[in-house]
Amino acid sequence: MVFDYVKNLGLYLSKDLACVLIDFIAKCGPATADKEYCLMDDKLLVRCMSGQTKARDKAVFEAHRKYVDIQCVITGREIIDFHPTDQMLESVAYSADRECSLHQLRGAEYSSVIMTPGLFVLLGPQDAHRPMVTAGSEPEPIKKIVVKADVSLIYRG
Repeated sequence: MVFDYVKNLGLYLSKDLACVLIDFIAKCGPATADKEYCLMDDKLLVRCMSGQTKARDKAVFEAHRKYVDIQCVITGREIIDFHPTDQMLESVAYSADRECSLHQLRGAEYSSVIMTPGLFVLLGPQDAHRPMVTAGSEPEPIKKIVVKADVSLIYRG
């Protein structure tokens, strides 16, 4: 898991990939259409989405295998909880069609970040994460970007 400013994406990604993403994110705003954008065939997908944050007990932990998530907020704010995938119980088995498995905590421990515009979080297959958690006392509208980057673009080896 990496949590940093969008302007620092180049510290974690190849220069070319960081430039593509920083440029795309800079062009996104509240009026950007909610849809999936294909930037590099099926290796780099960007989903712009609008939604409503929810109470923590209504959100679920998810994990992916083929893609690394890079998430950032355009408007609003959210909490993203995370915990090592291998320390959780798999509650819904991995589906290749959905590219997702769902997980439950074994105990009460997890970590969280508060996402606001200008920040990003990078979540790999080892990072089960629970997005869209309300950051305040009431749910709020949010516009965000979820980048789906093929693991081969992020991890070397």
